[in-house]
Amino acid sequence: MTEGIQLFEQEKFEQALEKFKNVIEADPDNPEANLFLGMTYSKLESFPKALDILHRASIRHPQNIEILLNLGITHYSLSEFETALDILEKVLKIDPGNASSQLFKGLCQLALGEHEKAIQSFDSAHKINPEFEQLSLFNQGLAHFKNESFEQAQKMFQAAIDSNPDTEMVV
Repeated sequence: MTEGIQLFEQEKFEQALEKFKNVIEADPDNPEANLFLGMTYSKLESFPKALDILHRASIRHPQNIEILLNLGITHYSLSEFETALDILEKVLKIDPGNASSQLFKGLCQLALGEHEKAIQSFDSAHKINPEFEQLSLFNQGLAHFKNESFEQAQKMFQAAIDSNPDTEMVV
């Protein structure tokens, strides 16, 4: 398992895939192996396979936040925003302080045209995890822009730039 995680972190996804498959062959209910196998398929953009693995893992481990979060993210990646939103809400019921879930919840709401809700979710993600500040402000700007609140959008975009002017998002 450790070797597979190291390969995953080194972005050697094909090799990591084989390691995780071997772990699951020996222990099909291993939640960590199922999580990493699903994430690896996602990194390889094999979203249907990732979805299958993560869905089955979520049935066996319905309280596992990381499995549920990655299942929600995979649905988001497939533009299945309502399904993703339902799963992300489950994560937040288990762990209200999950900033990643709040962020992806906002992205789903933004895609569904629920701009005001998205703004609240992005703001919550930033309050939970200050490292999400720039991303949150930028996405709030997008939501205001889509809501045709151009002055507020401009303020959010400027705040995103000002929060960290040296990131790739700004350059």
